[in-house]
Amino acid sequence: MKKLSEIKALDAKSLGQIAKIIGGIDLNVSRADPDKIADCIKTIAKKETRPLKSRVIMDYEDRITIPMLDVMVADQVPPYLPFWVMPNSGNARTVVNITRYARVDKKTKEINVYPKTLFGLLMAGSIMTQLQQNEAAIMGSTKLLTSLAQIYSRIFTKILDKNFAISSNEVYLDQIRYLTAKFLLLSVIGRPDTPNTSEIAAKTIMNSSKSLVMQVDAQMPPGAYTDILTFIEGLKSIYKRLNRLTYRMILGDLVKLYSATSFLMLEYLPYFIANIMYSTLNAGVNNEYSFEAVNGKDGIAIYQELARLM
Repeated sequence: MKKLSEIKALDAKSLGQIAKIIGGIDLNVSRADPDKIADCIKTIAKKETRPLKSRVIMDYEDRITIPMLDVMVADQVPPYLPFWVMPNSGNARTVVNITRYARVDKKTKEINVYPKTLFGLLMAGSIMTQLQQNEAAIMGSTKLLTSLAQIYSRIFTKILDKNFAISSNEVYLDQIRYLTAKFLLLSVIGRPDTPNTSEIAAKTIMNSSKSLVMQVDAQMPPGAYTDILTFIEGLKSIYKRLNRLTYRMILGDLVKLYSATSFLMLEYLPYFIANIMYSTLNAGVNNEYSFEAVNGKDGIAIYQELARLM
């Protein structure tokens, strides 16, 4: 799995500033008071019926997932970083920043946060921790990988179609779906380039001959799957109509369509999965309406498979 420090959307200066802010957070001060969110946790325990509820509540109670509420600190942490692994904590623990989604009563100091939103954010923390601890077991699920590849390819090709009308040629559209899914599997997730990986990517092909589409593999230049920038250049070398494509263009459309929380999701697997889960749960964290078009039935399939694996 690609690390946050390897993300091309963030330069070295930004990463350094983020590391400094996160490293300086004192959770003894910034942790959300458990007594102040106890009623919300009880509501989740009572009313939430989805199968990951037990894991999410257990991780919260065991302080494996730690909600942070600190107005002063939250303004310094970019909104596209809703959670992160707690540095230098020994065992994997995840800090979840709920500050932007909560309101504190000035008189009673009670914390008001929509239970579905808190559940979605805490679930993202549990997923992050599990990816740190059990990445091989989770990412070994063909069912999970297939659904992730489907949604990823839809997101990517939707943006390309908006800017370059790639759907006017079904073969090109299916080729780009396939190549995009393969980029997710090879670069973002870190799978080896094997026939099995290509077969998972090929499940995104909708209208064309699989054998015809997969011939495009031979046209991708060496190193094209190294990172998002080399991948985009690889696409541009094959499809001349994409000659104006830049990663900044893609990032801009991501934020417009899906909200600021989606900014890093094409490169960073935990944020990609978390954004899918936010929308599947109707947690109110991202633009759920836009996600409906790309999630399809795969959002629920991912949730069910994660519940089985976690």
